Amino acid sequence: MRCEEIMKRDVECIFPQDTVQAAARRMRDENLGFLPVCDRSKKVLGALTYRDLAIRVLSDGRSASTSVEDVRIRPTTRVGHSGLALAGAGAEPRACGSGARGPRA
Repeated sequence: MRCEEIMKRDVECIFPQDTVQAAARRMRDENLGFLPVCDRSKKVLGALTYRDLAIRVLSDGRSASTSVEDVRIRPTTRVGHSGLALAGAGAEPRACGSGARGPRA
């Protein structure tokens, strides 16, 4: 099975200038644990997870008005519709599902 056969085309995303509270509400309302952080053209800039909200916002005592830009993960690994994962400039493409994590130390 190829990634393009199972991936969504209209993906929910959050913008860097949005607040973490808006992101948390979107995650709650859409039952998501992960949101891509995109620019206005929907280019992926990074990601935000519920774990990021717990570790980088709540545990640090940050305000609900903190911007997503301040706590998002970067850079991001992308999976193209062809089924190849692209992990930043100069990275070797890997097949979808082959594990997007880097080598272990």
